[in-house]
Parts: sequence; C-alpha cells; structure tokens
Amino acid sequence: MATFTWTATNGVATSAWETPASWASGAASFTVSPGNDYVINSENLFVIDDISANGVTDVANSVTLSGSMFTQAKLYVADGGQFDVTTTLFLNNLLNLGTATGESTLSMGGTGGGGIISLGTGLLEGALGDIVTSYGSTTSEIMGGGTVIAEAGVFQIGTTPANSLVAAGSVDVAVGATTTFQIDPNATLSFADAVSGGTIFFKTANGATGTGVLDVDVLSTFNAKVEGLYVGTSKNDATSYIDFLNAGTAATASLTGVTSGGGTLNVFANGATQSISIVGSYVGDYVNYVSDGNGGTNVFITDTPCYAAGTAILTPDSEVAIETIQPGDLVMTSAGGSIVPQTVIWAGLRAIDLNDHPAPETVAPIRFRRGSLGHGLPRRDLLLSPDHCLFIDGALFPAKLLINDMTIVRDLSLASVTYHHIELDKHAVLIAEGVEAESYLDTGNRAYFSNAGLAAIQHPEFGINEHLRCWETDACAPLMVRPEAVKPVWDRFAARAVALGFAAPEYTTTTDPGVRLTVDGKTVRPLAVQNQTLSFLLPEAAGSIRLMSRSVTPSVLRPWLDDPRELGVAVRSIMLRDRTGETVLGADHPALTDGWHAAEQACDGASWRWSAGDAALPIVSDGPCVLEITLSETTTYLDDVAA
Repeated sequence: MATFTWTATNGVATSAWETPASWASGAASFTVSPGNDYVINSENLFVIDDISANGVTDVANSVTLSGSMFTQAKLYVADGGQFDVTTTLFLNNLLNLGTATGESTLSMGGTGGGGIISLGTGLLEGALGDIVTSYGSTTSEIMGGGTVIAEAGVFQIGTTPANSLVAAGSVDVAVGATTTFQIDPNATLSFADAVSGGTIFFKTANGATGTGVLDVDVLSTFNAKVEGLYVGTSKNDATSYIDFLNAGTAATASLTGVTSGGGTLNVFANGATQSISIVGSYVGDYVNYVSDGNGGTNVFITDTPCYAAGTAILTPDSEVAIETIQPGDLVMTSAGGSIVPQTVIWAGLRAIDLNDHPAPETVAPIRFRRGSLGHGLPRRDLLLSPDHCLFIDGALFPAKLLINDMTIVRDLSLASVTYHHIELDKHAVLIAEGVEAESYLDTGNRAYFSNAGLAAIQHPEFGINEHLRCWETDACAPLMVRPEAVKPVWDRFAARAVALGFAAPEYTTTTDPGVRLTVDGKTVRPLAVQNQTLSFLLPEAAGSIRLMSRSVTPSVLRPWLDDPRELGVAVRSIMLRDRTGETVLGADHPALTDGWHAAEQACDGASWRWSAGDAALPIVSDGPCVLEITLSETTTYLDDVAA
C-alpha cells in the first residue's frame, strides 16, 4: 500500500484522476495499483474529474481532500461511475457525484463495509440518481460538521444501485450531531437506513417556496431535526414534504409543542410513534398527510385550518386575508365572465369549539386540498363551512356534497374553527384562493354569527334548505342539491383525485338490515319473515321494546346525497296481535318519536317512517303476543359490525 499526493496545482486547471503524472509518486495510476491512500492538499483552485470514467471502478483505501473550502480542490465522480473507498473519505472540500446525467455511486467499506465519510468542513453533493452505499455487513457512517447536499433529482443514501450484483449493507448517517443535510429546490434526499442525528434543511431559492422532498425509509430510527419545511399542501403543487416510505397508508401525524421557533412532528405508524423536531415558525399551522400511493405516507405542514385564517380573497389591489376585510372595502366578484368590484356591507364571524359541539360533524369544515378542483385550484387548501357553496359550471354546489374522502374531506381533526363571511349588496361570487365561491346570502341564519347584533345560537348546525324563497329570488345562480345534478360534478372531482394518486375509499357493504328486537335488554330474532313483514313472539309482561337494525348515513356511501340522517329501516306499519285483538300503528303515529325520523308520504298517500337503527316501540301488552313489523324500504349498509 502506498500514499499518493496530488501535485497538479496550477490555477483553475482540470485534470483527470487516472493521470499518473498528477501524483507525486508518478509511478502509475491507482487504477493499476488500487487500494492505496490518496492525499489532496493544495492552496490553488483546481478540479479533479473523471473518477471512475469509462466504466472503470476506481478503488482507494482512503482519500483526504484538504484545503480552504470553495477555493481549493474539487473532486467529480464521472456520471454513471463508481468510486470505492475502503476505510475513510475525509472532506474539507467538495466531492461531487456526477455533473450532468448523474447515477454515480460512492461505496464505502469495500466488501466488508464499515467505511467512514468524515465531512470535516467539506461538502458531499449528489443528484439525479446518485447513490451513497455500503456493500458489507458492517455499518458505514457519515459524520462531521460538513454538509451533504441533494442538488437536483433524487440523491439516495443507503441504497444499492439497480445494476449492482452485490447485496447492500447499510449506511448509518448523521452520527455527528453537527452534520447538515441540505435539500435544494426540486431535489429529493432519500434515506434508506438509520438517521441518528444532524439537521436536514429545506433550502429555498431567492425567497421562493421550498420544493424539496425528504424520503425516510426507516421511521423508527429517524432522529434528525428538520428545518425549513415549507407550509404547503401537496406534492402535486411543488411544496416541500416528507415521504415516510414504509409508514403504511394508515399512518397519521400531528404537531405538538408548537412555538414561533419550532415544534414536534409526531408520526404514528404500525402501532408506534416517532417524534421529530422541526425548526421554524409553525404557530397556527397543523399537519396534513396523504398516501404516497406506494404504501407510504406524505406529510406536509399546512395552513391554519379555519376559513378566516389566511384565506386569500381577491380585491382590486391584491389578495388579502378574509379576516382583514371590513364593511366598505371592495372585493372582486365574478359575473358573466368578467371580474368586477363590489362593496362589502357586512362581515360576519363565528368561532366554534368543535370539542364542545354536540354534533361536530355538522359544522366541521370541508377541506378542499390544493389542486382538488383543477390545476392550481385552489392554490392552497380551502376550508369552507359544510353548506358554503362553490360556483361551478354556472351553478352553486354545497361543499359537503363534493366530499370524496381523498382531495375533498370533512376535517374532523380540529379542536375549533372560525368561520368568516362577507355580505355584499347582492349575492355574488367571490374569488377565494383562486376558486369561485359565494358571498353571504341571508337564509335566516344570521344569528349563527357572533357579531350579527342578534342573540347568537349556542350550537349552530349548518344546513341548506333549497325550498327557501331567497334561493329563487336572491341567489346569484341556481342551487344544485338534487343527486342527478350533483353526481356528475362529484364524479369529475373524484376522478381527478384518483388521477393525482389518491386511493378511492373502499367499503364492504350488505343489503341485510339485520332486523331484531331487544325486549327488556334481551335480543329477540324474527319468528318468521314473509315478503316485507317480520313476525316476532313477545314474552308475557314485556317492558322496554326497541326495534334494532343496521344503520348508515346515506352520504357516507353516496356523498352527493344531501341526507345526513342515520337510517335503519323504513317502517310502513306495526301490528300487535294478542288475546284482546289487533292494534295497528301506522307510520305517522305520533308515539313514534324515540329513535325515529319524521314520517314521509308518497303521492299515492302511502306513508313510511325511517328508524335510526335503534328505535323505541310504544307497545303495551299484558300477555304473550305476536308483533308484526311491515317494512317499506331498506338500504345498503356498511358490513363492518355484526347485526
């Protein structure tokens, strides 16, 4: 084993690594005599390129690259080449893996592994499929106070090249707490093994949005700090995010301990929690996560989840946050293909504690993820109250009827939400985050707002009533709530979500309503079933009698339906046969209240009443009797619990 010292130090010359005359020994290049030690220490600026050029793997026992950073030597591994360092790579200068097409490999530790990349104050740059790997069973390490940079494309650490015939070991990175990993805009830094320390920094370009991606394969051993993670929503809109590759599609995440200086990102997957320290101002922001489409989970830090906090409304001068708009201000409205200003006459607001609300699902915001309605529409996540209408294809569609549980979701993760609304002289279409959505229309719900000058309703439940006269006389466009009108629009946005890589929800369903009774707490099954009539034998002196069945909210399986009820079975009549004769209760009987919805009637006069899956039967009998329940209709149910 010999030590070779680089001698070519004239100006900014570029020299090839394999040139024997460039080394002090002058004997032969190390490609002929591999496994030696190489020392590069100069006070002049020069570049050494073509390491592993022409498909030849260059091998060194150790490499020391010294000098003053950015004014001295730089090493370049040829595109597609492989550079093997058996023991130590010490960098106080730059080692760049590839310059144009990429796919270069730096392997550490030889066949046994265990090599060390000691960064010192140097840089290790990779891009476009470049790889740092270890072929041995002993873990290799990256340590020191320098920087690893992903500068473009995907830079992989701890991954075996696709064309390798050798099984990879592992690369344990960031053992030193001072190591920095930088992700440049439009670059991905991918870790396939343990990350035991250091800081991972998302860089921005000229103040622009960070667009980097961090891939984490082994969540349980990821202990680096993350800094500069841009507040955004979607990989499809070029915002930075972390892709936990093998976290599982059921993984979730949350932020805790948030201050203006940072917080803790908690990722829950496979029954365990991993806490990651994030640096930056995330006050008021929270976590958004979606499947990456490959068995993992993409995690983003997203904007404050309430209609008012930062929702951008277009005005004549610029876009402004909705909470800053006051009566007398001008906002831009869309009318007949033109954008025209209108004056605000009232701005309402209402803060709602979702944890304290008896039915939070009725007031929780509908989240339209960035790009859910079209390319760049909305530009950021848009949160609307459930019945707030969007202007689509010349009509108004309530937000809740467009839920697809992919890109448009009911956000029940929030503890509270603040809704703001803007009233104009006439109902009109505003521009919110680039999306056309309605201004305030008084449908009798002004008391929902805390600043309306009226006695505020304690627990508002937003609901839309298409039969109110104001929708016919005052609305700026027709209201669409009929299934045949809403479903084509719902289908369009659901198809877009799937095209963006989201997985459509899958449900196991059944048409069996599982009808039974509970009599004084004991289950009684039907004695006979004929057509739609079920017969039950009741014991003597039966007390509490309840009609039980499976139940479902129609909008769960068919979100385009404006029906939030929990439906069990539709009952046409109830007949009691005992020794005194027959007693019939019709669907419109006033005693059917507990667990029953309002009675309904067809044009031919036939009536029925839906149960909610657990409904009281006002039956009184002194002795044994037969109870006959005739159904009018059942539905499709979720088959997730036994009936």
